[in-house]
Amino acid sequence: MKKFFSGKRLCVILIILTLIGVLVAVRSCTDKVEADLTIAYIGEGFFNSDVFYPASDEIEKAIDDINGDGERNIELVTITFNNNITASQEQSNMAKMTFAMGQGQSRLYLFDKNYCNYYADNEILADLSAFAGDNEVLVNGEGKVYGISVTDNPVLKRLGLDGGEVYASIRAITEMDYVNYKNPGPEEMNKAAEDVLLYILENKNEEM
Repeated sequence: MKKFFSGKRLCVILIILTLIGVLVAVRSCTDKVEADLTIAYIGEGFFNSDVFYPASDEIEKAIDDINGDGERNIELVTITFNNNITASQEQSNMAKMTFAMGQGQSRLYLFDKNYCNYYADNEILADLSAFAGDNEVLVNGEGKVYGISVTDNPVLKRLGLDGGEVYASIRAITEMDYVNYKNPGPEEMNKAAEDVLLYILENKNEEM
């Protein structure tokens, strides 16, 4: 064994492994799909990403190609809280939720009611009064609609969501968003979130 890995053979092996690593890295970068919109699910239900991505064409057709890559792509982020996670996992998920909301990459949020209420009065969620219609809504102390019920919505069920009371929210645009996001910018990102939300709400009475 020592003889096999000695001298020139070892050099050849190391070179081959290095080349493989470079090819894998290049392939990963080439295959990476940049999302036009990121949707975050935060709750105690289950959002199956294996169902979401094959079915995501349905909502991707509702948005524009805002990053200009010739495709319309939507990414899903899930942060799940339930009885199956430990206390440390729950703390970790709370940190992830805070980070996700602060970072601003996700623009459309699907919350369990209690997690939606968590952000009711801190001005981080956009006013959705224009989308309320006859839907059940959550209203903050200033009279702004920060959550719209999408519970049992057939579109979301087809996308793999199995949850309880679910409310849709859109993250408000902050000054830092204009610094962090250029192409697409936060206004384009929020427009995509609004387009998807509108599609979901318009199809709420559709037969499964």
